[in-house]
Amino acid sequence: MRDYFELFQNFSEKLGFSHLILMLDGYNVKCKVKKAKET
Repeated sequence: MRDYFELFQNFSEKLGFSHLILMLDGYNVKCKVKKAKET
C-alpha cells in the first residue's frame, strides 16, 4: 500500500494537483451515478 501511495504522489506531481482533483471528482460522480442506478 505504501508503494502505491508513493506512486500516486509522483503521478500527481507530474500531472499537477488540480488535474488530480478533477479526476477524483469525476470518479466520485461516476460512483454516485452507479449507486443511484442500483437503487
